[in-house]
Amino acid sequence: MTNTIKIKKTMTEKQPSQKATELNDEQIETNDMLQEELDNCKIEVAEWKDKFVRLNADFENFKKRTLEQQRLWIGTAQAEILTDLLTVIDNFERALTEHEKQEKTPESKAWIEGFTLIYQSLVALLDKFGVEEITQHDTFNPTYHEALVQVDSPDHEAGSIVEVMQKGYRFKDKVLRPAKVSVAK
Repeated sequence: MTNTIKIKKTMTEKQPSQKATELNDEQIETNDMLQEELDNCKIEVAEWKDKFVRLNADFENFKKRTLEQQRLWIGTAQAEILTDLLTVIDNFERALTEHEKQEKTPESKAWIEGFTLIYQSLVALLDKFGVEEITQHDTFNPTYHEALVQVDSPDHEAGSIVEVMQKGYRFKDKVLRPAKVSVAK
């Protein structure tokens, strides 16, 4: 009977040790799995952060590009409208110049004053939008002038502008319409 008790004692003494080892192995395995999962999560977070930073930069570039395109479209639309308006202003100038050559009656004088006010309003509108008349008319410059005719002129050097036939204008540092000129041979 004493032997039986000793065997039982030995078995019971070994069991907690085996359980501890088994628990330690399970804990180590669980810890390893958790560490691996944590490392994977960290890698995934880093990838998502990188994607976010890149996407955010792409979006900022898109916004800048869109604003620039919008600014260009607005400028182009303004230039088209102002170019069409120049024709109306040219017609007013021709009409007012022709009227100065004719005899003035009280009735026509009132009409001309009204047309002059409209003309001045249109010129003020051009000024408001920054449209400037091209005033450099000494020497022909293909950037600012369009030569319609070459004429013999003893008073002018070759390449000099003899006469401005139609005014030219600039808008935002670009030529809206070149001045139409005659150039000395």
